[in-house]
Amino acid sequence: MKIFLIVFFILSFQVKAQINDIEILDNMYEGCISEIKRQGHKPIGPWYSYCGCFVGKVSQTWDVNDLIEFENNPNNSTLANDFNTIVDQCVKKMY
Repeated sequence: MKIFLIVFFILSFQVKAQINDIEILDNMYEGCISEIKRQGHKPIGPWYSYCGCFVGKVSQTWDVNDLIEFENNPNNSTLANDFNTIVDQCVKKMY
């Protein structure tokens, strides 16, 4: 039993934050595209790439709780910093 607890303890610190729920990821992507269309960005093609980059990076950086926290409190400095970094990285990929 002690070995199991030690292994569990070690592995629990190696788990990366991730969002794996396909519905959440689809909603994020569709929301991103909808916002780009609403704003009238032209040409639209590069923005599809941006939204894919954004959703991919958010899904690898945050877990669902982080996403909910950021939606409820966008002034959370740690999450806001993550968000801004992701946006910057994805915008740079467009050009």
